[in-house]
Amino acid sequence: MGEEEKAKWFFTPVGAVLLLFFVLGPFALPLLYKSPNFSKKMKIFLTVALMAYTAYLINASIEIVKHF
Repeated sequence: MGEEEKAKWFFTPVGAVLLLFFVLGPFALPLLYKSPNFSKKMKIFLTVALMAYTAYLINASIEIVKHF
């Protein structure tokens, strides 16, 4: 291990995207920005996509509550 320790699973592209969209939502953004595996443009894109996804989920939740 030592100097050549493998990257943590949550810093990998697949792990970070899973955490962003299916587990932690916006709380995973610090992990995204600490990850060296994403370019600045990709980090911005994923942030905007996550914001839109979160807004959709909030709106859908409100509509479901209104229905009852």
